[in-house]
Amino acid sequence: MLLGSVVLLLGDALWALGRPVFQVVPTWLGFFVLTIVAERLELSRLAPTPRQATVALVALSALLALTACAAALGLARPPLRPLGVTLGLHRPL
Repeated sequence: MLLGSVVLLLGDALWALGRPVFQVVPTWLGFFVLTIVAERLELSRLAPTPRQATVALVALSALLALTACAAALGLARPPLRPLGVTLGLHRPL
């Protein structure tokens, strides 16, 4: 949950400094996803979970946080062209 809080704090700080909302939204969504993942991880302590699953979940959460922060800082653009091709919205070159 700490990782989600850090991502939210970064997004809110960037928004307060004047970044456009569309650049900050990935951090807000990342906060929700990371919070839910952390709660699921906490609930998984009640049942035996393979160690590889826990390690994979933590690694994917860190990757999500890094990607959301990079998008908010303008260091990465979302891959819109592959998404458009997938949805059939592309124009032939």
